[in-house]
Amino acid sequence: MKLDKIYIKDAVRIRKEYISSLTNILQQEDILNNNKSDIDKIRADMENIVESDNHDVTKRLKLNEELSKIDKIVKDIQSNIKPHYDKIESLRVDADKLYTSIKERYPDITEEDIKKQIAPYINFK
Repeated sequence: MKLDKIYIKDAVRIRKEYISSLTNILQQEDILNNNKSDIDKIRADMENIVESDNHDVTKRLKLNEELSKIDKIVKDIQSNIKPHYDKIESLRVDADKLYTSIKERYPDITEEDIKKQIAPYINFK
């Protein structure tokens, strides 16, 4: 039994959007590495502050300042990555719904048959 084109088109859409979101996340790798370096520097600064002879109030102020820097970096990372991650999660739900719809319409079709029918329409490059 041959899958209706609407199912194939939806599978292709899901795949394209998934690849796009994953690519966007992977493009953040350099930024994430830079952020990691920044956090490592801040951690070293915090260790120096803790070991310093400054009074407790001064130490706390400096440590809070450094923690604020880390918090800003983490929020930046989240704002860059989270939309793509959320999109991937949404696509996972779409894929599950699509699979359920296909199985309801074609109860005897196997997962292997579904893959064989959709694969020619998906660009795996």
